[in-house]
Amino acid sequence: MQAFGPQSRTRLSALVFNREVEVTGGRRDARGRLVAKVMVADPNCSAPDCPKIHDVGLMQVMAGMAWWDRRSANDQAEPDRENYEIAEFNAKMRRFGLWNDKKPVPPWEWRSR
Repeated sequence: MQAFGPQSRTRLSALVFNREVEVTGGRRDARGRLVAKVMVADPNCSAPDCPKIHDVGLMQVMAGMAWWDRRSANDQAEPDRENYEIAEFNAKMRRFGLWNDKKPVPPWEWRSR
Protein backbone atom coordinates (compact mmCIF):
# COMPACT_ATOMS: atom_id res chain seq x y z
CA MET A 1 0.00 0.00 0.00
CA GLN A 2 1.24 3.48 -0.83
CA ALA A 3 2.35 5.74 2.02
CA PHE A 4 -0.58 7.80 3.31
CA GLY A 5 -3.02 5.70 1.27
CA PRO A 6 -4.97 4.48 4.32
CA GLN A 7 -5.08 7.94 5.90
CA SER A 8 -6.23 9.50 2.63
CA ARG A 9 -8.96 6.89 2.20
CA THR A 10 -10.16 7.41 5.79
CA ARG A 11 -10.35 11.18 5.36
CA LEU A 12 -12.08 10.88 1.99
CA SER A 13 -14.64 8.54 3.52
CA ALA A 14 -15.27 11.02 6.32
CA LEU A 15 -15.92 13.74 3.74
CA VAL A 16 -18.40 11.85 1.56
CA PHE A 17 -19.71 8.69 3.27
CA ASN A 18 -23.51 8.66 3.49
CA ARG A 19 -23.65 12.19 2.05
CA GLU A 20 -25.14 13.45 -1.16
CA VAL A 21 -22.51 14.61 -3.65
CA GLU A 22 -22.61 16.38 -6.99
CA VAL A 23 -20.27 15.11 -9.73
CA THR A 24 -19.43 17.43 -12.63
CA GLY A 25 -17.09 17.53 -15.59
CA GLY A 26 -16.45 13.85 -15.78
CA ARG A 27 -14.27 12.04 -18.29
CA ARG A 28 -12.55 8.65 -18.35
CA ASP A 29 -8.78 8.44 -18.08
CA ALA A 30 -6.59 5.93 -19.93
CA ARG A 31 -7.30 3.30 -17.25
CA GLY A 32 -11.07 3.81 -17.48
CA ARG A 33 -11.38 5.68 -14.19
CA LEU A 34 -13.76 8.61 -13.88
CA VAL A 35 -11.96 11.94 -13.46
CA ALA A 36 -14.42 14.55 -12.24
CA LYS A 37 -15.06 17.28 -9.72
CA VAL A 38 -16.94 16.06 -6.64
CA MET A 39 -18.79 18.64 -4.57
CA VAL A 40 -20.33 18.14 -1.15
CA ALA A 41 -22.32 20.34 1.24
CA ASP A 42 -20.84 21.81 4.38
CA PRO A 43 -21.05 19.14 7.11
CA ASN A 44 -22.59 21.70 9.50
CA CYS A 45 -25.58 22.30 7.22
CA SER A 46 -28.59 20.36 8.42
CA ALA A 47 -31.13 21.60 5.86
CA PRO A 48 -32.34 19.01 3.34
CA ASP A 49 -31.22 21.10 0.35
CA CYS A 50 -27.77 22.30 1.45
CA PRO A 51 -25.75 23.68 -1.46
CA LYS A 52 -22.74 21.62 -2.54
CA ILE A 53 -19.99 24.16 -1.89
CA HIS A 54 -16.92 22.09 -1.01
CA ASP A 55 -14.66 20.53 -3.66
CA VAL A 56 -13.69 17.17 -2.13
CA GLY A 57 -10.53 16.80 -4.23
CA LEU A 58 -9.36 20.25 -3.25
CA MET A 59 -10.03 19.47 0.41
CA GLN A 60 -7.86 16.35 0.09
CA VAL A 61 -5.03 18.29 -1.57
CA MET A 62 -5.24 21.04 1.08
CA ALA A 63 -4.86 18.46 3.85
CA GLY A 64 -1.89 16.80 2.17
CA MET A 65 -3.91 13.65 1.55
CA ALA A 66 -3.74 13.81 -2.25
CA TRP A 67 -1.54 15.06 -5.06
CA TRP A 68 -2.68 17.51 -7.69
CA ASP A 69 -2.13 15.69 -10.98
CA ARG A 70 -0.95 18.39 -13.35
CA ARG A 71 -1.54 16.07 -16.29
CA SER A 72 -5.26 16.71 -15.80
CA ALA A 73 -4.88 20.45 -15.24
CA ASN A 74 -6.16 21.31 -18.73
CA ASP A 75 -9.43 19.57 -17.85
CA GLN A 76 -9.96 21.96 -14.94
CA ALA A 77 -11.41 25.45 -15.08
CA GLU A 78 -8.78 28.16 -14.61
CA PRO A 79 -9.88 29.06 -11.05
CA ASP A 80 -9.80 25.37 -10.06
CA ARG A 81 -6.27 24.95 -11.48
CA GLU A 82 -5.11 27.95 -9.48
CA ASN A 83 -6.80 26.73 -6.29
CA TYR A 84 -5.31 23.24 -6.61
CA GLU A 85 -1.83 24.58 -7.34
CA ILE A 86 -1.94 26.91 -4.33
CA ALA A 87 -3.40 24.20 -2.09
CA GLU A 88 -0.67 21.73 -3.00
CA PHE A 89 2.06 24.36 -2.56
CA ASN A 90 0.73 25.29 0.89
CA ALA A 91 0.40 21.65 1.98
CA LYS A 92 4.02 21.05 0.89
CA MET A 93 5.30 24.12 2.72
CA ARG A 94 3.45 23.15 5.90
CA ARG A 95 4.47 19.49 5.47
CA PHE A 96 0.87 18.30 5.84
CA GLY A 97 0.04 14.64 5.37
CA LEU A 98 2.04 12.96 2.63
CA TRP A 99 4.35 15.98 2.41
CA ASN A 100 5.72 15.06 5.82
CA ASP A 101 7.29 11.99 4.19
CA LYS A 102 10.99 12.37 3.31
CA LYS A 103 10.50 11.29 -0.30
CA PRO A 104 6.82 11.28 -1.25
CA VAL A 105 6.07 9.31 -4.40
CA PRO A 106 3.25 10.40 -6.72
CA PRO A 107 0.60 7.70 -7.15
CA TRP A 108 1.16 7.51 -10.92
CA GLU A 109 4.83 6.64 -10.28
CA TRP A 110 3.98 4.29 -7.40
CA ARG A 111 1.55 2.32 -9.59
CA SER A 112 4.14 1.92 -12.34
CA ARG A 113 6.68 0.31 -9.99
